[in-house]
Amino acid sequence: MTLSPEFAFEPVPRHRIRRILDSAATTRPHRVVLVCAPPGSGKTVAVAEWFRKFRESTPEAETHWVTCAPGGPPVAELLPPGGRAPACPAAPARVLVIDDAHLVSDPRSLAALDYLMHHAADTALVLIARRDPPLAWHSLVLETRVTRIGAAELALDRQETSHLLAGYGIQPQRADLDALLRLTQGWAAPVRIAATQLDGRGDVRTATAALLDPTAEAGAFLDTLIAPQQAPVRRFLIRTSIPERFSTALAGRLAGEAAPEILDRLLRENFPLAPVHRDGALWFGYHPLVRAHLLGAAERAGVGAECHRITAAWHLAAGAPAAALPHVLGENGQRGLPAFLGDPALRMILQGAGRALFDGLEVAHGVEADDPAVWALRAVDAVERADTAHALTYLDLACRRTGNGTAVPSGQLVALILAATLATALAMATGLADVQLPDLVPASGSPGVDAYTAVQSGTARAVRGDGAGGIDDLYRGVALARVAADPRLVLRAESRLATVLVWSGRLTAGAERAEAAAATAADAGLLATLGEAEAAAAYIAFLRGTEPPLAAGPDGRPPRQSDPPAAGPDGRVRAVLDGLAGTGDEADRHRRAAALHHHVTALLHTAALPERTVTELLLPHVIRVLLDAGTPRTARLLLGHARTELGDRPGLVLARAVLAAGLHRPDLARALLDPLRRDPAAAAPQHAVLVHLLEANAHAALGTQGKARAALALALELAGPERIVRPFLETPGILELLDDHAGTFTEHNDFATAIRAHPGAERTAAPLLTETERTVLAQLPSGRTARQIADALGVSVNTVKTHLRRIYAKFGTSSRAGTLQHARRAGLL
Repeated sequence: MTLSPEFAFEPVPRHRIRRILDSAATTRPHRVVLVCAPPGSGKTVAVAEWFRKFRESTPEAETHWVTCAPGGPPVAELLPPGGRAPACPAAPARVLVIDDAHLVSDPRSLAALDYLMHHAADTALVLIARRDPPLAWHSLVLETRVTRIGAAELALDRQETSHLLAGYGIQPQRADLDALLRLTQGWAAPVRIAATQLDGRGDVRTATAALLDPTAEAGAFLDTLIAPQQAPVRRFLIRTSIPERFSTALAGRLAGEAAPEILDRLLRENFPLAPVHRDGALWFGYHPLVRAHLLGAAERAGVGAECHRITAAWHLAAGAPAAALPHVLGENGQRGLPAFLGDPALRMILQGAGRALFDGLEVAHGVEADDPAVWALRAVDAVERADTAHALTYLDLACRRTGNGTAVPSGQLVALILAATLATALAMATGLADVQLPDLVPASGSPGVDAYTAVQSGTARAVRGDGAGGIDDLYRGVALARVAADPRLVLRAESRLATVLVWSGRLTAGAERAEAAAATAADAGLLATLGEAEAAAAYIAFLRGTEPPLAAGPDGRPPRQSDPPAAGPDGRVRAVLDGLAGTGDEADRHRRAAALHHHVTALLHTAALPERTVTELLLPHVIRVLLDAGTPRTARLLLGHARTELGDRPGLVLARAVLAAGLHRPDLARALLDPLRRDPAAAAPQHAVLVHLLEANAHAALGTQGKARAALALALELAGPERIVRPFLETPGILELLDDHAGTFTEHNDFATAIRAHPGAERTAAPLLTETERTVLAQLPSGRTARQIADALGVSVNTVKTHLRRIYAKFGTSSRAGTLQHARRAGLL
């Protein structure tokens, strides 16, 4: 009872295990160690090696080794006398090892073990078991007196595996050793089986492969784990081995309603089954050797195809096409592959798993390598990765192969090629004019593919000037993306719809779509990809003169003020809008002007047409900031660069007019504005507001006040419904014109008053007036005489005239009209 087992081989030194057991044996009060792992993990060998060395190094210690056996005497009769209180802290150590403790089941023995665990403070108790003995472990855990050594701690590491192989005269290559460790994960018995099969020859790769042979020695060892299981458990093991990982829900689909109970039992019995927490759920996977053995059993039982089909359908329903693909390909005949090349394949591409998709398809039997649908998908993937050169090549191959047949329905192929064509043209900013867009985008039967195609066609129509048609396509794209239940696609469609609505001047509708996109991103955990919708919302806030919404950082939280601008075009747009809306002293204006020039130049280098359209919308505002910063030369250089990249687009023409007006050349400004004024549809609505404001300013400079007021009224009429404020605040002289003509805009008076009261409206300092003087000033716009004002206020006419003289003096004017003009500009009226 005091001797540990002897082995026919030299045990591998297990320094990690020895340190744990040494600590348990020398700590007072002594700890309880549970060494619990599946068969063949090296539990007994590791503890026996420590036990022998401990006895050699501590001869004064009282040591006992008890091995339980089925049908043997109760463990209670084999145990040494019960615990005793240590005589002093230096009392000799007392160690008791109980091997195969999972076989202890009689009440007397369990009671004896429980007593030793909780009351024999002078005894270091080591239990070796395949599963937890039914003892009160929780109380020891709460007292922090129990140490567990499981399969992870017992797994042989690289050095220990090399030592074991060296004992058989084997010095493996590093790659062969890595392959052996990947397959065995350090499971001691299979590693030793592989070593014994080598017989000193050193062919580690062959021995590793032999571990997968169900008829070889490793197969017989694994059968000792599986064969004793009851039939329902074996069925569970075989069917759940098909997926690499499975959840409780998936196990229920594969193995029936009893799956949760069987899974719980396997975990309690310490079967080689590892839980992993992923995506908020618990997933389980068998040890690679065990799974390989079970997969062989599944093939012999003929259940593989059925389980692959069930697993693929389950992952597809959960929106995980990458996890479904191996099972679509694993099913005999790959019957689900044509359908997979629609929505699931597109979803994988949008999830950034395009490479995994095409790597899988290269070994598929149900689709030809030259299938045009696959080339079209490759083109879409290349566009998503901003690899336009390969996108163009793949698209050309897709179009050339259309006569060779395809695994997908013809309607789906047409939609895929159209989507890839439009996406490539939009990304490259070339060839879009040559694409013939159908009046109605064809339906393929795959809502995700149709949604993606609608997003591309809607964007293309909007870029080509058909804003209404583009918005219709994008609303359809949002609806189809929701049917497809793909949150990334929904977010893409909603964000692009928000952007195009803003391009069309429909700010209220655009804000609603941007909010919807933000809600979608929050629900799906995609806040880090919300850039386009955030940029649209920030542009709306800029035009309305309100505070912009906070952008989400890479982790979904708002960035700090010290954070650099987000990468990519959307981040550049946000940086430009932040610079346009910024305020500060002269030094700040120069820094903002330099940053704006840098970001706009970067956006102009972006080939994608959507980003170019946004840049065109922002250019007039950027030129105004550059002029205010006193850098007209930089403004000219930027406009020259923009003209090279964009051509004479309406936004660029308007930006040139802003520059001309800022350089006091009203005639040139009017000449540039004339084509935009004669064709209102040529410019975006927000630009049309600015066109009329520049026209009003030019007329005011030429002294034609009536025409100036008429142009100002048109600007108010266009801007009022969407509350577009920014052009009024940043165009020089407009606030003064609003003051001069205050109260003359009929139904637009309230909006004009709101603009004049905006915090961003810069005004001359107001003179300090007494309360009575303010009361008298408020009467002047009514046109009443001094006598009428006196009667209304209940004072004498001389008092009113005295206040008027003081008011005129404070404003530096000599007439009622001049006083009213200055009072309005000072914000007092």
